[in-house]
Amino acid sequence: EPIGELSAYYVAEGREPAGARTLAYRLYPGAAENPALRDLVRFVVGRYSDDERAMLEARPLTQPAGTSVAPAGRPGSLPLVHVLIPCDSADPAYQLDAVDGGMDGIAIDLPALDVKPTHGGLFPLNIRVKDPLWPMRDLLDFTFSVKPGEKKTLWLDLRDRILPKGKGLYLTLSGAGADFGAASLVGTNVRVIFKSKAAALPEHEIDRFTQAKDTYAMLVEEHPFGPKYDTWNRFQADITDLLRVNPNHYPGRNYWAVAMANATPALDWTKGLPDWSRPPFSQPTPPAGVPLWAFRQVEALRHVKYFVNWWVDHRQVENGEFGGGISDDTDLTNTWPGVGLMGCDPDKLGTSLRLQVEAAYRQGMLTNGLCSIQADELHSYEEGLNSLGQNLILNFGSPRMVERAMENARGIEWLTGINPNGHRLFRSSYYNGLKMATDEPWGYTKAYSYLVLQPTQLLVDFNGNPRARKVLLELADGMLAHRHKNAAGQYTLPTAVRFSDDHETVATRGYFQWPLFWSAYKWTADRKYLDPIFDGGTTYIAEVNANLLDLLDLRSSYGPQFLRHERGRPTEGRVYDARGPGNHPDRVTGNEHFIWQLTGDKRQLESLYGQQIEDMVLGEYINTEGSLWIDRVSVPYTELQRARLGGIALVRNGCFPGHVVSWKFHAPENELSTAILVPTSTRTHVKVIAYNLTSTAVKVSLTGWDVDPGTWTLTQGIDTSGNDTADRDLSTQTVAFGRSESLELTLPPRASTILELSLATPGTPYWNRADLGLDREDVEVHGREVKVTVHNIGAIASAPTTLAVRGRDGIILCLEQIPSIPPPLDLFPKTFALRTTLPAGTTAQGCTIEVDPDHLVEEITRVNNQVTL
Repeated sequence: EPIGELSAYYVAEGREPAGARTLAYRLYPGAAENPALRDLVRFVVGRYSDDERAMLEARPLTQPAGTSVAPAGRPGSLPLVHVLIPCDSADPAYQLDAVDGGMDGIAIDLPALDVKPTHGGLFPLNIRVKDPLWPMRDLLDFTFSVKPGEKKTLWLDLRDRILPKGKGLYLTLSGAGADFGAASLVGTNVRVIFKSKAAALPEHEIDRFTQAKDTYAMLVEEHPFGPKYDTWNRFQADITDLLRVNPNHYPGRNYWAVAMANATPALDWTKGLPDWSRPPFSQPTPPAGVPLWAFRQVEALRHVKYFVNWWVDHRQVENGEFGGGISDDTDLTNTWPGVGLMGCDPDKLGTSLRLQVEAAYRQGMLTNGLCSIQADELHSYEEGLNSLGQNLILNFGSPRMVERAMENARGIEWLTGINPNGHRLFRSSYYNGLKMATDEPWGYTKAYSYLVLQPTQLLVDFNGNPRARKVLLELADGMLAHRHKNAAGQYTLPTAVRFSDDHETVATRGYFQWPLFWSAYKWTADRKYLDPIFDGGTTYIAEVNANLLDLLDLRSSYGPQFLRHERGRPTEGRVYDARGPGNHPDRVTGNEHFIWQLTGDKRQLESLYGQQIEDMVLGEYINTEGSLWIDRVSVPYTELQRARLGGIALVRNGCFPGHVVSWKFHAPENELSTAILVPTSTRTHVKVIAYNLTSTAVKVSLTGWDVDPGTWTLTQGIDTSGNDTADRDLSTQTVAFGRSESLELTLPPRASTILELSLATPGTPYWNRADLGLDREDVEVHGREVKVTVHNIGAIASAPTTLAVRGRDGIILCLEQIPSIPPPLDLFPKTFALRTTLPAGTTAQGCTIEVDPDHLVEEITRVNNQVTL
């Protein structure tokens, strides 16, 4: 645990309060014989050695002292005394849990101690008051000194507690010398002072909630749910004590509902526990005339947007970190690209990701394109490399990111090899960018090993680099060689393969490495790479980020299985199994979207989005201010990407993008103005249904992604009948469209706009183009002198062109020549550096640096051609 306790005390002279009620006790030996103290005695005996078990019992002043006055503890005991105050007593007035009030604190009349001073005439003591629910937790831990032979009364003003049923009070006193012990305290008076329940309630509630919240954060990594685990028992004690005094506490009741759902409780240990059903929830209702599916989609997106913005606004600091350690920070930000592409603050989220990846590189987390720490195959990806993949998607075309992907590709060449059987596999599952362990048990390819390929896969998808592509296809072939039938006659893939001899075994966790096979198919059209995907049935098909229903024409062959809610083989499950509290544990999500695609029945989406809204409301506090481990928070945003983008850009470990479009909304409207569905999406045809919920026209940029370049036909119409077809045409036009190219659209108010995009004339393939670009880091300004480094990150040599420096008014101030730059086919950067001098009387501030202003070079993308200073 990061910090177990942090306490601050105000120490001053004063008197104990009169209180609403006081229970007075005196300390005597004999605690071990009192049945009412059995549980506390068992705790002391179980946790402390023989010479640390001296115990005193607090007996009501109304009760006879008894005959035993011998000091507890054996000779040689350490100076530690356990003081136990029973809940039950023969005197009904001393039933602790029956007091109608809350414990304010404890007063102790320390006797004149017959001890030797140890520090400047003083004798140090420590007193610890234990939480009655959890004796290993202190309500107070205070160290002080007294003068030997001098009486003192200590008023311990504790955090207020409404005492639980059947729990006694327990405190310890320890001294700095061996002459202190139980005999020193026999006869000491102790008073438990109560205030009104109403006055005690605020501190009790906030403390119990805080304790339950912090303990829950310790449950979400390894899931020790149930009474076998003391972490769970501590959480259960705190949360049930909170709900005892306030059954409707928010968000305590939310925590309890989520925790018990995750615990899949069995009746043998849950009897008597508070109600763990979800708090009542009322779905928000749409304005008159707004379709329910559209309203609920936007409401779901609103909660997703709140989630990502909360983390950026409240947790990310200037150097890019979120506070969970950059490695876990980068797990969280897998959410950013898809959300940004759906239209939610894309520039803000892009900046957030860039800050984060720069922090990872600045702090030396990546070496030679791989993880700097020697780690297992999963965490070699999750130690900053995944942040590079996120930037390659949302900050598309950045030369800095593409060249880092080239470094990753060189690292993959080193990390993998061709074994004696001719298969390219990973040589190690425990490595960094400088060394790898290849002996037992590390010399294996494992299922998670393939995640580290993400930057290289995105590089090949960007410019088709033949060297990197060859390695990736060999890896796909190497794993495909291990596709065998099992005893049940089903084709399967092993979760671990030894590099040296192709020996297959079982790793601890499985993961279906669909990005390996889907990317290989996309680049080759060789259907052998689809076999492992089809082996898993609807589950594997649904896990691929791209829209396989249309790309592979599967509606007739697999549609009936989706409609019957058939599930294929289990996978890692992180696409549709949100691991945080936003996930509804009693249902499998994902099929509703595909059923809508197959049938057009938007009631499927209404149900799906409605459940996700409820899930996010339930978990909203837990996922933000609740401060779980940062890689354990989540929101359901997978199906929103499929609906609005025509495919998924990124989910955790679903790392090869399949989105066909993205959106950017222009003020005053934003992404919450319009609900969007993409029922059909291939690389040559896209259909969009966009419903504008507002009473004004919405201006929006639609950008292409996983589509072929060329000349496209765009038709725009209005659906007035509700059958998802345009029965009132608005326009038909021919447009240039392709990856990262945008179209400017206007969506009429309170109407369902139908957009159809179809490729008419193919353009030059992306892999046959150059790509000139620059980042802000490529521009240095020294007074009037400007130095610029231009990169070619494309597939062929660039044609000669120019670089322009424009002033704020758009007028060109400088124009310099850029010669042909070769392509980085060897996976090393190819650049050209030039200098220019601004005219006298001008400054660089506000200027724009633009590569190829006359569009002389046919490029993969032009989004990286400008930098504004």
